[in-house]
Amino acid sequence: GSIAYPSDTICYGDSVMLNGTGASQYFWTGGVIDSVKFMPVGSGTYTVIGTDVYGCSQTAFKEIIVNPKPNFQFISAYSIICLGQPTTITAITASGPTNYFWQPGSYTSSSILVAPLSTTIYTVTATNINGCTNTATSLVTVNQLPIVTTSTTNASICAGQVTTITANGANNYVWQPGNSTNSSISVSPTTTTTYTVTGTGASGCTKTAT
Repeated sequence: GSIAYPSDTICYGDSVMLNGTGASQYFWTGGVIDSVKFMPVGSGTYTVIGTDVYGCSQTAFKEIIVNPKPNFQFISAYSIICLGQPTTITAITASGPTNYFWQPGSYTSSSILVAPLSTTIYTVTATNINGCTNTATSLVTVNQLPIVTTSTTNASICAGQVTTITANGANNYVWQPGNSTNSSISVSPTTTTTYTVTGTGASGCTKTAT
């Protein structure tokens, strides 16, 4: 005769152990060894033949149901940002309704808007309708802003005089007003004027000074 044991449900990648009872020796199909954990690659039914000390045998069946884990695809607005710049990270799974939990931040949506102060690894754990979970990470690299400073030969001048303003701390500069791209500009405004310089550093991040 034969006996059908209740089915077990696991998530893909989990291990399971099959144990025969009521006999002295057990032989499982599919290369399974009695009382030794193994990792099923898919759902299936396993058969065991149990033999007692008298040589009598009986067959039993055990069904293992393997549910899939969420598979991830990440979409990031920017994976490399400048300090203070926000970016959106979206985790997409193809396994139907899914719950998400992000760290750091304890976010629970599939998309998160972040603006870290330094390079940060964001970890998301997704749980699908079957209760199976999977974890993935997304790296957001934060480039620091250049430290842009200005110096002026004379901050107060008489009408018609010329003064020079010099910017430091970046690789490239743009001045307003005037659109000059030099690190130093010579100006002779007719009225009190504020000059603003935007400096771009080696990483492409910008900072302004006046």
